[in-house]
Order: sequence, then structure tokens, then C-alpha cells
Amino acid sequence: MHLNDGIPSQIEGIITFLKQLKESCLKLSESFSILKHKSSN
Repeated sequence: MHLNDGIPSQIEGIITFLKQLKESCLKLSESFSILKHKSSN
């Protein structure tokens, strides 16, 4: 096993982590806008 073998999988893991982070951020902003909407009414 070479050291280079672990690098692509690490990058893939980071990319998937970033995608999940982005999705959760979008969900958070959605719920925040809903909360603002409810509080303003």
C-alpha cells in the first residue's frame, strides 16, 4: 500500500463533507427565514 492511495479517498471524504455542510447550511437558513416570517406576523 502506497501513501498516495489514501489521498484521493481523503479528498472525496472532504468533498462529501463540504456538500453535507452546504446542505445543512441551506436548511438552517430556510428554517431561520421561516422563524423570521413567523415572528414578524
